[in-house]
Amino acid sequence: MNKYIITDRRTGLGDVLLNLSACWYLGQRYNRDVIVDWRRLPYNLKSTETWKRHEVNLFHCLFMCPPKLQGVNFLFPENFDEISFGPKTKDGYPFDLDHLPIVDQESKSFKTEDELLKNSNEKFIRCSMRMGQKNDCFHRLRTINKDNFNYWFFINSMPFALPIEEEINDFRKKVNSKTVGIHFRHGNGEDWWMAGKPKFDNLEEAVNQIVEDAKKNLKGSLDKYNFKIFSDNPTAREMLFEKLPNSEKSSSKLPEENEGPLHFDINSYPIKSLQDSFLDMMKLSHCTYLLYTEHSTFAIPAVHNISKDRAFKLFK
Repeated sequence: MNKYIITDRRTGLGDVLLNLSACWYLGQRYNRDVIVDWRRLPYNLKSTETWKRHEVNLFHCLFMCPPKLQGVNFLFPENFDEISFGPKTKDGYPFDLDHLPIVDQESKSFKTEDELLKNSNEKFIRCSMRMGQKNDCFHRLRTINKDNFNYWFFINSMPFALPIEEEINDFRKKVNSKTVGIHFRHGNGEDWWMAGKPKFDNLEEAVNQIVEDAKKNLKGSLDKYNFKIFSDNPTAREMLFEKLPNSEKSSSKLPEENEGPLHFDINSYPIKSLQDSFLDMMKLSHCTYLLYTEHSTFAIPAVHNISKDRAFKLFK
């Protein structure tokens, strides 16, 4: 192939991985290789005021170079002089590829996107689409798991960087038949709890409901289980740790209350921040039981790896 589709979803970790899978799907469909460009993720930010960023492609801190997958190669902007350092602008500093055409998640015209992806004169095309979200152009992207695509398999087709693989393996050795992963997606700094879910007067009320959901869905006393707690809210994480027996909380550094909705700390170096988030995501997916917040892309790997009879939505 000599045509490429570039990942361009500038969001949190869950969305970024779903964007990578969508780029792979479209690359397979339109005979384009995928260029993985994670240089403009929120984790790269040095300042939300100046938009200055750490100049690093964060994909490399989680994964090694993936093998060819069903005919699609995975490459990086560092492999191409013409996009390794794009035109500099204030908003896009230091790597701005906004001059390239994009297959936009919000597009309503299949014809427009189809013609762009087929255009042999467009060597590089960006893509902001992702799996698992309403899509007017490609209905296949609306769902995550089908016969021809398994999200859990896809993530594990990306070879982990050695430190990541070692920590995941160490965690798996500690998991037993009574290990419960709890993921509470609060959305730090947001004024809503999750679409369609009950509105709580305060955070403790929500945490108490999680404890009640654990009692309802797990057989026998909670003392028989050990709980692994993951949340994007430091106060909620601490409350759950105090209220649940035999519990262990993630050590990921989180922003203070009302400092941002993403699962990272802007004052942390981006490599550690993203690695911590990814390790939380993968550790959650290797627990035996799961209690999770609906509509959170962070919990999707766990939902697709833990058996359905042991995975329970919170706040039902």
